[in-house]
Amino acid sequence: MSAVEIVEVGPRDGFQAVVPLIPTDKRTQCAYKGEASYFTVELDSGAYENLAWSYEQPLRGAADVKGLVAFFNEHVDLILDGEALPRAITPWS
Repeated sequence: MSAVEIVEVGPRDGFQAVVPLIPTDKRTQCAYKGEASYFTVELDSGAYENLAWSYEQPLRGAADVKGLVAFFNEHVDLILDGEALPRAITPWS
């Protein structure tokens, strides 16, 4: 697989069918959501380490994000309504 179109943040099970999410040992803490678990994405073009993350056991006030997967906008190509958006420049770039 050389390119993947992902149209939204969503449940990990939905992404697993389209793009392989390989768990890594990386964990970070958010005071509002809890511990984030990270995933490497492997495509024909290479492995993209810690490109996606999920809150498997979020804090009580963030229960709505449980099991959803998010991707770093700084490391993927974003296309909105057919137009490529510039990559964000942040501390995670």
